[in-house]
Amino acid sequence: AFDSYIILFYLAIYERNIILLRLELAGAFHIDTLRRVFTECVIPYIIKHFKKDPVGASKKDDDMKKETADGRLTSEANLEEYDTFDDYIEILIQFGYVTLFASAYPLASFIAIGANLIEIRADIWKLGHLFRRVTPVRANNIGMWKMVLKCFAWFSAVSNLIIFAFTSSQLREWLPDYYIIDEVSGRTVPKASSAEQILLVILVIEHLALLFALSVKNAIPSAPENVRVEIQKRLWLHDEVATNARNLSVQKSSSEVTSLSQSMRLLGRPKLK
Repeated sequence: AFDSYIILFYLAIYERNIILLRLELAGAFHIDTLRRVFTECVIPYIIKHFKKDPVGASKKDDDMKKETADGRLTSEANLEEYDTFDDYIEILIQFGYVTLFASAYPLASFIAIGANLIEIRADIWKLGHLFRRVTPVRANNIGMWKMVLKCFAWFSAVSNLIIFAFTSSQLREWLPDYYIIDEVSGRTVPKASSAEQILLVILVIEHLALLFALSVKNAIPSAPENVRVEIQKRLWLHDEVATNARNLSVQKSSSEVTSLSQSMRLLGRPKLK
């Protein structure tokens, strides 16, 4: 997924052209959204609609109109199996566009909301018509994708500060004495003597932003209080049921041994110890 951001990092770090970066980001973001809807829904629907079934083609027209339950299950079983990897990687790329370059294109987050609403409906239709029915599996979270999204979120603090200080003119408006106008390119660039001060400002802002994020993360619990209480109740109930089951099993085993000993004593055999 990182290759989707190479040209963007090139424009942000090497070219340091905020206008080209914003245009490239907007174009890539919008085209990627349209591509996802077109390739995941439109093209598969067209292929499915015009694909001829060699078995069904030999049937009569009146038999084709009658669709039994067995025939429907058979047709659904022949559909392609759904894989979550493609959907996860697309959401990951979109999340990178929104977070890594937020200071260059703030409108991306609002466009992503609308695109995801369309994507939700498109995925519902896709799962209902183009893929085999998915078997539900219980899971605690989304697995490794959760860690990848966290890495993107933390790294976005650094990438946006680089854009803030060197690509855009935002820091120049705050600290105009640290910048000069390049006579060749006509762009505003940092002074060679002010590079250390600019880096120090970036480090201070970066540490403050990460400290604020960690404070918010620790202040807000991952689960509400009522949810934690309910989980503890269920764990306690599970332990109680397991303990009662073990005690009942031990009592049952003891009673069976006692009954067997009594039966053998009645038959004149030695008592079991």
